Amino acid sequence: MRDQALAIADKKKLDLRINEGLNPDYPAGTTGDWSDHAPFKEVGIPYAYFESTNWEIGDLDGYEQTEEYGGIWHTENDTLEFIQEAYPGRLEERLYTYSTVLIELLKFTGKTSTAKK
Repeated sequence: MRDQALAIADKKKLDLRINEGLNPDYPAGTTGDWSDHAPFKEVGIPYAYFESTNWEIGDLDGYEQTEEYGGIWHTENDTLEFIQEAYPGRLEERLYTYSTVLIELLKFTGKTSTAKK
């Protein structure tokens, strides 16, 4: 599913990337098992997991999301208002990218090719 999502994003020229595995505790293409996807993974249910973080700064573990403000998750800056002000257009771009890829994944899951558009 990950490879198909990346192929869709590439074909549609969307900014979608994976953790490149710079931290050996988080191999390429993986994330930790602490979020909403973890219960599905535990019982073997396939899942698609998108997150907007930065795997290339700090401890290379995704917790340091920004160079300017450090970690944002679960802080006073973890609000739509702050993100819109600090990163104008970012929310819309991420939501567009994720929803576009998810729609295509749902249309083409189990098939060998991606959308023609």
